[in-house]
Amino acid sequence: MRATSKCKKIQNFPSAKSLGKLLEEACKLSDIKFAEFVRLYNSLNADNISEQNFNSWKSNSSVPTGGPRAGLRVVIEYLCDESVYRASWSDTYEKYLDEADLNKEHKRKSKAKIEPSEPSEPSEPSEPSEPSEPLSHKNIRALYKVLTITFIVCIVFLITYFSFVKIETKPGLRVSLYRIDDTYKTPPSNPTGSRIFNYIHNGDADFYYYPENVEGDTIHSIADKNTGFFFEGWIDLDETGTYIFESLFKSVEHVSNQFNTSECRYKLNIGDEEIFNIVDNFGMRKFETNVRNNYFEKGVYSFSLWFACEDLKNLERWFSWLYKMGNDVNFDVNVYRGTYLKLYYKKPSSNKLEVVPLSKLSASYKN
Repeated sequence: MRATSKCKKIQNFPSAKSLGKLLEEACKLSDIKFAEFVRLYNSLNADNISEQNFNSWKSNSSVPTGGPRAGLRVVIEYLCDESVYRASWSDTYEKYLDEADLNKEHKRKSKAKIEPSEPSEPSEPSEPSEPSEPLSHKNIRALYKVLTITFIVCIVFLITYFSFVKIETKPGLRVSLYRIDDTYKTPPSNPTGSRIFNYIHNGDADFYYYPENVEGDTIHSIADKNTGFFFEGWIDLDETGTYIFESLFKSVEHVSNQFNTSECRYKLNIGDEEIFNIVDNFGMRKFETNVRNNYFEKGVYSFSLWFACEDLKNLERWFSWLYKMGNDVNFDVNVYRGTYLKLYYKKPSSNKLEVVPLSKLSASYKN
């Protein structure tokens, strides 16, 4: 059926902390009343709900099940303006559904524990059972034979399975772009917030903030917001010994640099080792280097890099606006576009530092 309600399209990420509050927030941002939400539901879905149903979910006194469970998500996604908002609202809705289901199950189990059980009838004394005969040597040999055959079958199955499943390692790192909320005084040390974009980094360990493939709707959704890039995959350290790692952080030259108080953080982990966890100002210091020594055995290790920066402050934005004589949603992106972090390393047998090459960085895919 076709929707007939007129409403505003939601252009914000959800901030509600429960399922009921999420439904209220959706109505408020789309400028519709609860009764209009119910009518919109009934026009978009094959089944119908009542205002009583909606008020029950809104007050968190019950959890939608069956058709309404999927129908509510249809309405929420219909109210959102762009795919990035639809995805965030849909994920939040599913999250609060799961939490409500867990709370319901916890209450059910707690109630079952505290309800006293009825006293049982005294049972008739049972006749003493005859002592069982001990296992004979013949039975033991039969049991051992069954266990041995089972073990052999499992080994053959595993060998056959892994001979058909091919693990192929391709150069590059998986990258996720996060939109971070404004509650942090400095950029957080781990990925947090809403993940809004994914891509593959196919290059050496030369990590640009806002690469060229971040554009369009993605830029609109992160305008004037704190953001972070999370690079993850594997690194091949092909020698045993002490490695020297050096990071080079460079911020772009821009008029806002002269008035900047914003900060960036980068945190690098290889295997179980934290190599860097640095917070640095984005501004007048154009270059900043840090060096660490770490011992590694030869092998392939997990690789993760969290690279996060604050949005520009109002004073910086004002000076840059004066410089450009204009303002648009690309402001932070244009300022940060040339900011990057380079990662160098020196192998135990080498005499010089070099940028970690793409050939040593990989993300694993299963065929």
